[in-house]
Amino acid sequence: MALAAVHPQDMTWLMDHMLRAVRSGGLVLAEYRVFKTDGSVRWLLSRGRTHRDAPDRWHWPRCIRRT
Repeated sequence: MALAAVHPQDMTWLMDHMLRAVRSGGLVLAEYRVFKTDGSVRWLLSRGRTHRDAPDRWHWPRCIRRT
């Protein structure tokens, strides 16, 4: 996810949601707006699940994006 492209009204809750999922090892399911390079707005759906490769090492969710 390119954070610079995320719509400002979606940034706070999206980051909170992602960080909660990373901390708890949970599911990520988020629909949010992004700006395209031409300035238009698109909706994306991201979903995935966090996982860890060591007791204290979590990985960012792998996501599928749809518009």
